[in-house]
Amino acid sequence: MTDHEWSSYEPTLIRIKHSCFAMHALYRKRYLLSRERVIFYDVPIIVLSAMTSVFIAGAEEWLNASLVKILTCITSLIVGILGALKKFFKIDENRESCLETYKDMFRLFCELSMMLDQPPEARGVDAQKYSTELANRYSEIMDRAIVLEDARTMENPIYNDKANMPSKMRKRFSRSFKELPPAPESPPPPHDRNVEESYA
Repeated sequence: MTDHEWSSYEPTLIRIKHSCFAMHALYRKRYLLSRERVIFYDVPIIVLSAMTSVFIAGAEEWLNASLVKILTCITSLIVGILGALKKFFKIDENRESCLETYKDMFRLFCELSMMLDQPPEARGVDAQKYSTELANRYSEIMDRAIVLEDARTMENPIYNDKANMPSKMRKRFSRSFKELPPAPESPPPPHDRNVEESYA
């Protein structure tokens, strides 16, 4: 495989590589944050469930029976609410999804790094086929991934193609998804810079 054949695909592969690094870092951060947040659900559920078991087993020996029933109902209600909220917000599912995306992105980043570090003649694969497969794998990972609230996702290097939106406009647009800026049919002339100001 010659340098010329790889030169057409390397810019795209480099963008995917940089995107994998950036997104693996964001999903790792989200996974660790989710792992911390789950404590606020699991610990109360464990404690209250244990208390409920104690009340049912023998609390009537030192507490009034009606009081035991009230306490048991309250703790069971709280446990049920916490469990329902945990399921509603998909705490466990989102945490595992972030972990899977983080690992997949890191694996893809390592593979691309090793491939691009080799000289073109030593890569031993067809440039077009390899680029297509990598792009498909990247798309599949992103399709399975959850949507992050982090504003830095709008700075994903995958957006930096040859016809990318100006960074200044993209940052302003990312704050509000009310409308898309018009897609120019041809490169805008220099005096059209004022168009960006209209999206402030």
